[in-house]
Amino acid sequence: MMNPQQILDTSKPLNVELFDQVVQEFYQHGSNKQVHDILAQFERDPRAWTKAPDIIQKSSQIESKILALSVLEGCIKTRWNILPVQSKKGIKGFVESLVVKLSQDPNLKDIGPFLTKLNTVLIEIIKREWPHNWPGFITQVVEVSKRSEIVCANNMNLLRLLSEEAFENRSLHLSHQQVDNFKENLTKELSKVFELCMFVLKNSAERRLIENTLITMHKFLAIKWIPIDIVFSSQLIEALTLKYFNMEQHRVITLQCLVEIAGIKRGEYDKSGSDTPRMEGQAPDETVSTCNDKLVNMFLTILRKTFSECGLNLNTNIDAFICNNQANYLFVQTYTNFFFNFLRWHHRLLEDYNNGSRDGLKAALSLLLNISNANDS
Repeated sequence: MMNPQQILDTSKPLNVELFDQVVQEFYQHGSNKQVHDILAQFERDPRAWTKAPDIIQKSSQIESKILALSVLEGCIKTRWNILPVQSKKGIKGFVESLVVKLSQDPNLKDIGPFLTKLNTVLIEIIKREWPHNWPGFITQVVEVSKRSEIVCANNMNLLRLLSEEAFENRSLHLSHQQVDNFKENLTKELSKVFELCMFVLKNSAERRLIENTLITMHKFLAIKWIPIDIVFSSQLIEALTLKYFNMEQHRVITLQCLVEIAGIKRGEYDKSGSDTPRMEGQAPDETVSTCNDKLVNMFLTILRKTFSECGLNLNTNIDAFICNNQANYLFVQTYTNFFFNFLRWHHRLLEDYNNGSRDGLKAALSLLLNISNANDS
């Protein structure tokens, strides 16, 4: 191997082949202090980010590419505000085009970790550039997603990451005001994002896209980003219960979405005053009745389909059902969470309704008792 110190001279074109050798040496012999120190010094160099595109485009090592992305991400987090405008545009264009290109790569399984890291780098740019310098970003994501299912699958991951950044993660590199503004601007675009999710759930048959969309929808529901009135006025509950719960490959993530909906308390959609979430054109009492109807139908539909299609009923030997079967174990676990959430907040609905809901309540309690008798191991 040539002198590894050569990669530290950022005033000259980088020898990517040598860089790969240094990185490979580090991963194969992590105890090599010289190599460790050289790579650490490279990452600290304020001009190292300018070498990232060359490494990403020319390197034959996924580890080198990911390290280059880390350098680029560090630059975005710490030096974005002082970078020249043209440098910002160049980084943004490079990362955006690479995300689109790689999301269409047929060898997605092999480049998965790299694409995941690339998504996080793009998120860091979006947090700093959108909406003031990138006003059409969300609209662009939605339009591109509707034209290409394979790109849409990755865009769903991006949208989920955006929601996590806005509602869950506390960035060390953004002020509280910047985070609040980011959250506010993202919420303004919610209708477009939700419409895209529903478009996919209604029209797509592509397994990976559906899975990513359901995972993203679950995140939106878990962080309570989707307003309650949209949950009940849209066809979301029907899509989950009547379509995707039927599909074994999507059953658990579908049920996880329904766990979140079952956890919506009556007080959150049955309030007096001007803040009451209300379906368009409906009075408050009609809104509450509609929500109650949807909740009860959701519960009874899932219970009925479980007995008829999932191999789980009052007489099922739960230990045998979940033994050496991770999919069945996750299903039973999630199913229990669904019943627990629903019965905790809505058991009186089942007691008050006269459409078979009382029998459904008894059956659900009996099934929960059967599940609880299973061995914990």
